Amino acid sequence: MIAEPVLMAQTPFDIARYRKDGFCLARRLVDAEALGHLQNEADRLWSLVEGGASIPGLQWRDHVTEGRVPDRIDPVDEVSAVFAQTARLPALREAAQTIAGGEVFVLKDKIIFKHPGTTGYGLHQDFPYWDGLGLKADEVFTATIALDPMNAENGALACYPGCHRELLPASNDNPLDTDPEALRGRDAELVAMASGDVLFFHALTPHFSGPNRAQMPRRVYHITYATLAVDPVEARARYRAMQPVVHQVHAKGYTGSRPIGTA
Repeated sequence: MIAEPVLMAQTPFDIARYRKDGFCLARRLVDAEALGHLQNEADRLWSLVEGGASIPGLQWRDHVTEGRVPDRIDPVDEVSAVFAQTARLPALREAAQTIAGGEVFVLKDKIIFKHPGTTGYGLHQDFPYWDGLGLKADEVFTATIALDPMNAENGALACYPGCHRELLPASNDNPLDTDPEALRGRDAELVAMASGDVLFFHALTPHFSGPNRAQMPRRVYHITYATLAVDPVEARARYRAMQPVVHQVHAKGYTGSRPIGTA
């Protein structure tokens, strides 16, 4: 089962929690000014989507009642200078470098709009997406910036603490998802976030999100950082080359109202 929503009080960044549980929350790491720029830019991009503009990286997702709807731009740094600059903000880079123990680069980024009724993402670990890039699991991780408050109603992320030390068996239904039986008996932790909070999580941290059952969007900006164990230009190019296949496999949404992979 999901634990009660937790507002993890950490100032400003708890590396010990990250090492122990595979994720940690940094409160208000993105200041009000930068957050406002991101929210305005997200509004601008969505207006282009609604207007039928051709946007590179625009991807669609299942809706609980309306078939498929536009949901994310992946990558977004190639169509938005605002998001590209945000991924390199000093506060974010310093936190990322603390996790990595050295210099990092932006492997990829994306914005997920998750408008009302849009489905969530099933239980998975991120590392299978990076397989083939020459990176070890400890060398790649994601920073999730909440542009809007995130909670159980609108489909916040839920993570399994302490389960980031091995690659878990894949689901029979999707080779990029995790077999729920691998986490039977364990509890997920719903990570409630305020706008401007940043969740950092390891590439092997099992996580999922439910559908947005609220009346407002639940927008997040995901930045995946990697260490300089690989050449940044080559790694980004290799990921872009395999990206269409990856997202074709992982396109179907999760509609459950409670977590999968629990007893």
